[in-house]
Amino acid sequence: MSHPNSQYPSLVYFAGNGNRIKALQALFPHNNVTRKGPAGLIRAHLSTATAHTEHPVIFAESNPFSQAGVGDSCLLRWSGDRHRRYPLALGESQRLADLQQEVIRHKILPWTQVLCFFVDTVSEIRNVQQLLDAPIGTLSIGTSHIHSMMRVVIVLSGNSQPEAHDADNGFELPNAWLGQHRITVLDIRDRSELSPFIAFDPLRSLVLEQIQEIRSLQKEKCLSFSAVHLNALWGRGLQLRMGSSSPANLDCLMVAREGYKRKPAMVSCFVELKTQFASSACPEDELYNFIASALLLDAYPPEMHLFEPNMVFNALYRYDSERLEDALQRVIDPQRRMFDVTTTSSTGCRVAIITSRTSDGKACVLANYRGMGQREVNAAYEFLIPKMADENPHVWKVAHCSVAAPFFFRSKSLPGFGALQDGGVRANNPLAIALKESVVIWPSAKTHDLLLSVGTGSFSSAAKPIERASGILQDSAIPRMIRATMSSPCMDGEQGFHEALNFVPDVERSNIFRLNHELPEPLPRLDDVSKLEEMSKMHFTVPTELVRTILATAFFFFELDELPIKSQGAFFCKGSVLCSRSYSRDLVKLVMVEFPGAMFETARGQRLGDVDDDDGCRVCGYYRKKVGFSINGLHEMTSIGIAGSSFFQRIGGFPKSVQELLDDQQANSHFGRADHLVASWPPKRNCYCSPRVKRHIKFLEPALIYKKRRL
Repeated sequence: MSHPNSQYPSLVYFAGNGNRIKALQALFPHNNVTRKGPAGLIRAHLSTATAHTEHPVIFAESNPFSQAGVGDSCLLRWSGDRHRRYPLALGESQRLADLQQEVIRHKILPWTQVLCFFVDTVSEIRNVQQLLDAPIGTLSIGTSHIHSMMRVVIVLSGNSQPEAHDADNGFELPNAWLGQHRITVLDIRDRSELSPFIAFDPLRSLVLEQIQEIRSLQKEKCLSFSAVHLNALWGRGLQLRMGSSSPANLDCLMVAREGYKRKPAMVSCFVELKTQFASSACPEDELYNFIASALLLDAYPPEMHLFEPNMVFNALYRYDSERLEDALQRVIDPQRRMFDVTTTSSTGCRVAIITSRTSDGKACVLANYRGMGQREVNAAYEFLIPKMADENPHVWKVAHCSVAAPFFFRSKSLPGFGALQDGGVRANNPLAIALKESVVIWPSAKTHDLLLSVGTGSFSSAAKPIERASGILQDSAIPRMIRATMSSPCMDGEQGFHEALNFVPDVERSNIFRLNHELPEPLPRLDDVSKLEEMSKMHFTVPTELVRTILATAFFFFELDELPIKSQGAFFCKGSVLCSRSYSRDLVKLVMVEFPGAMFETARGQRLGDVDDDDGCRVCGYYRKKVGFSINGLHEMTSIGIAGSSFFQRIGGFPKSVQELLDDQQANSHFGRADHLVASWPPKRNCYCSPRVKRHIKFLEPALIYKKRRL
């Protein structure tokens, strides 16, 4: 078989007289059923037409009532070492015919889905009755007995002997099978004149119908065994000793768990667990549920679960949310609220926390800003805005919502917003949300300066495509949905980043970076703290291109100092390159290391001076680089960047036209700015040093020497 791990074969046993060979040639024309091979009790074939499907058919054939060729091992030399020997315990008076049928009843019939007997005479029918009346081997899963699903078909084929006409009248259903299994009598004697393919067509339809019926029952009862499992169970079943009066029973669970030994300390562990529950005042029912669910995870052989054990465990047991809240309040000011404005500033950091609703999973954004742009009404996410005074949650509570991953932590309910959970359920990588929010915050910006997506590690495994249906454990609705969800952008941050990147124009991708670490093995579980020490020792580097982009775009920007002056058909602009941080001297040193010989330059190649030769204040670290450049028009797009002989990196805010710079600085707001800021035009450039205030000295004027006359 091509994929034995995910193929679930059915066994059909054709037994009886020589007409079984004709039926096999008609039903399986692509198999050479008459070729010679090692002799044995039965001969098994894999249907070539179904060998590469999810449900292949294995058909076996023999005459259990004839000993011709049984025990003949002259052809075994052709098979080399590919045969195995299983010793049988023979009784002193046991005949070969009895041993033959006993092996078939105990080793073959328990695994047979459809058993077809080809009979022509009354004596043959009596042999069938005698075989079916005897007890057959049984299967079980632990103490649960597996009821046989085998269907029996009695095929009355054509025969020239007169007694064949009364064969069906002499057949009686075995009493041991009444009410337990369905036996079908198929009479095709009147089709003997037809071609074999047409003559056995009713048998083909009946066998396929019964195979499908049994598959449905196996699926319903979770008894679908793959070819790998059947190979192990069949091999183990052949090792069971025979000869006792009761039929042999094969415990499938015991075979699957032969290497799993129960630890002697299990009883004491249960006692200790019960003691711990009693001391914590937990209800006794929860203890039983805990133990029962733990045993449930171990109730099926490996790779035979119809569920993911980790998902069952996580669904039953979540981590203590109170400890999570204590940890959040230690790292976040417990009094700080999400929408407080007393501690914010115009140059402060804008923070957006991504959560999702538990009702429908829609992504929600809680932020400490509103933005100047407009958001779409039918956006893929909802920007939560407080409507009442009490709808101002603490920041640590919002953080709790953002990390409340399903199966790990419980959701958190916020006043006015409802129950919220981890935003990764819907947007594990909120790149698309960040791009949209940047447009809302800076509606006049042509593009973002820098977008950095930070991951928590990734593992690339080349997923092999499933060429065809491979079984209920892989092809049913729930497993397919789980695989699609776990690898979808809403759960896989790396996949979410690349999918959002598909909607970003190529010209804007140069300043988008993904900072992630490729791991040599699959990602550990979210709660696997044992991996922290190992992962902390991994070597991690930041790309040089990202460092240069951060230094240029995140810390340096340009503003006009005065209105452009038009001369000789061009506009001459004067302005200043400023730094957004007070520790500008350290940043300039880093710039000179990453950009050797760095200088400011326009996109047209106009040099504006060295980066480290500025006009700022050496005392407080205020950075200002006075520059001047020419443009052809106020609406001409231009850029200023840090350049060298082999590099050019834009500073923050570019590309942009001079007219847009004037609009951003509201140079024409003669009656006050629309944002009510006190900044005036032209801008005043002051360093961070404390302003020097002159002392107020009162001077006493001298007395007049003469009196002024009043006119």
